[in-house]
Amino acid sequence: MINTKNDKHQISFDAYHFIKRCLSFYKKMLMFFNEIFLE
Repeated sequence: MINTKNDKHQISFDAYHFIKRCLSFYKKMLMFFNEIFLE
C-alpha cells in the first residue's frame, strides 16, 4: 500500500529544502559578485 498523503508531504518537504538550498546558493553568488565589482 502506498500512502499518497505521506508522499505528497515528503515531496513538499523536499521542494522546501531544494528552494532553501537555491536561495542560499543565490545569496553566496550575490556576495561573490559584489566582492568582484566593488574591488
